[in-house]
Amino acid sequence: MKINGFVFLVLGLFVAIVSKLAGEKLVVFLYFGILLSLFGILKLVLQQFESKRAGPQQIAQQTLQPNHYVSRQGKVTKQEQFYVHFCPRCGYPIHHQDNYCARCGTRIR
Repeated sequence: MKINGFVFLVLGLFVAIVSKLAGEKLVVFLYFGILLSLFGILKLVLQQFESKRAGPQQIAQQTLQPNHYVSRQGKVTKQEQFYVHFCPRCGYPIHHQDNYCARCGTRIR
């Protein structure tokens, strides 16, 4: 299970603020909260970097689960029977009846 960087950031800020308000007795927790917040920020930055590096096909494959389909509007549903294929040029999800990619215009058939 992956924990979002935002959770680390909020938790770290909470620990740092509470320990600062409690006084000098909890200075260790202040530093721990600051480190936890910095870790959360680092994790958020790395997530943004990885999502920019990943192509549309990789992102779609990560978000789609087995037995899920993409409707014509691009929403993931279970009811519609459009299996997902991807454009060979840009990786955009296309449907079996499409002749051209909706994003880049590449001829599919």
